[in-house]
Amino acid sequence: MRLCISSAFYPPHSGGVERYVSELSSALVKLGHEVIILTSNTENTNSIVQETGRIIYYFPVVPFIGGRLPQPKCNEEFRSMFAKLKNEKIDAVIVNMRFYWTSLAGRKLALKKDIPFYLIEHVTGHFSVGNKLFDFFGHIYEHFITKILKRKMEGAFGVSAACGRWLNHFGINSIGEIYNGIDPDYPAPEADIRRELNIPRESLLIAFAGRLIPEKGIGELCEAFAALNPKGGMFLLIAGDGPLEEELMGKYSAEEDNIHILGIRSHDYVMAMLEESEITVIPSNYPEGLPTLIMEAGITRNALIATPMGGTEEAVVHGENGIIIKEGSAGHILGALEFLATKPTIRQKYSENLYRTVSTRFNWHTIAGQLVEYIR
Repeated sequence: MRLCISSAFYPPHSGGVERYVSELSSALVKLGHEVIILTSNTENTNSIVQETGRIIYYFPVVPFIGGRLPQPKCNEEFRSMFAKLKNEKIDAVIVNMRFYWTSLAGRKLALKKDIPFYLIEHVTGHFSVGNKLFDFFGHIYEHFITKILKRKMEGAFGVSAACGRWLNHFGINSIGEIYNGIDPDYPAPEADIRRELNIPRESLLIAFAGRLIPEKGIGELCEAFAALNPKGGMFLLIAGDGPLEEELMGKYSAEEDNIHILGIRSHDYVMAMLEESEITVIPSNYPEGLPTLIMEAGITRNALIATPMGGTEEAVVHGENGIIIKEGSAGHILGALEFLATKPTIRQKYSENLYRTVSTRFNWHTIAGQLVEYIR
């Protein structure tokens, strides 16, 4: 089977949906299928990249809303690339998310080629930029785009059951879950983060990786960690970039607060960071689907603290393989951190149980096979 998967973002751009599409397409290739990626050229890379079993079309775009909602450059390069894409042999199109230009482009491609197209939903709430006026018009835009997208759509999935339920808000019935996942055989990266950052071997490492935006709860996490008065015994490692990065770097430091704000890092670096950490925190107040960081924390045997956003509770059971806090407030985060920091036996129990959960239920080989069975 030859599939086209559309996604507004794709590596080298960093984020959860990007990792999802990259890992899902890699698993499909391993199963003997071919994949074409339709995406945005946000990182100034080559327009068309060919890999074994996979071709990536990086279409020219202009940034919008701080790069969070890229828009297509309808220039000669764009038209030429789309014409070439239409000539590719494709059996079905999979679009990720509803409100990006790539979703409508994937739909258009499928209709022109008279092949089925499917939607995979990744969130459990409306797209937000933290401004009530912009969000109001954004929700209208989102409903308008979704109304167009769902016409003649063959079917829709969620990356969690919670995402599937959210689709009902738009009059779309999910036909199942194509869960977020992890490669249980992911090779541990060779890196020594403690040595690089001059952190003592006996110190407790707490990790976060993701976009540094208010909705992700990163400000509250830093506030809670600082309240622990960690001295030399604990360190917080933060990998990612976003509009809050400069503010956080001005407020916290490695020297005074034991908080290392590392900026954007490669996926291998993030995995190496998690390998050396004992606790991962996902303090999100964002309408998540099923956070990739849950899978990465599990496969690297971290004890997890997370909010119940999106499909988190489909993977994490409070008191068995992690801690679910009611909300990403500094107070709730602080209480959970204090508990795990002083309970090494419970940390180990949670980390081992989460490892078993993600390596058995959420591995990419199984997930890719399920997708193929759905659309075959």
